[in-house]
Amino acid sequence: MGVTIIPIHLPSHTSGIMGFLMPELKTAILGDACANPTIMNQDSSGTVESFREGLINLNQHRSEFNSVLTQHSNFGVPSFVVDHNLYWAEQILLNKDDRFRIRLGGIESFVSRNKRFFHQ
Repeated sequence: MGVTIIPIHLPSHTSGIMGFLMPELKTAILGDACANPTIMNQDSSGTVESFREGLINLNQHRSEFNSVLTQHSNFGVPSFVVDHNLYWAEQILLNKDDRFRIRLGGIESFVSRNKRFFHQ
């Protein structure tokens, strides 16, 4: 059995980062491009606007995956991680996110949501 690999540009953790869909396996390999959390505080990170556009493009393939593999933490996460990332990208762009100030990797950063609470 052959496996198709569909590249998806998801500028987030870095501006050139890619995700990969494997429809025959119903799997998306997103690594650091779309996770919980998706970290975007480096000079090489993509913009929230470009990340949002990449997520919209990824959602056009939503019927082709129900499993998401990421880096770090759990590696396998529910596919709704894409919906949550899109929701928070839109909240950031509307200036409606929680914006908790933190230092992450020595860089002044913001967390777009309060991790103590689950936001739908």
